[in-house]
Amino acid sequence: MTEQEYEFVELVRVYNQTEADLLAAFLEDDGLEFQMQRSARTLAGLYPATESPIIFRVYPEEMERAKELLEAYRSMEAQQGDESEDIEDTGAVSEEEGS
Repeated sequence: MTEQEYEFVELVRVYNQTEADLLAAFLEDDGLEFQMQRSARTLAGLYPATESPIIFRVYPEEMERAKELLEAYRSMEAQQGDESEDIEDTGAVSEEEGS
């Protein structure tokens, strides 16, 4: 495998730790392999999470599946009346919505 095959691409940014944990559990339950990048400053309590997002990354070949899961997660949250403004699209999902 080439080095490029191991690179992750950004899926979404989350500005709330609880929301990030819920999204991570949802993705894990479906078996999606992903990375969560947290700022060391946030972990140390130097900056609030609202200023330093948690970035979710996936393998490029998993991006379509990841987008579907992200939309399913959002739909589930909306049905429960818990739509979050703490999740920021980073282009992975919003490209299709803008068409």
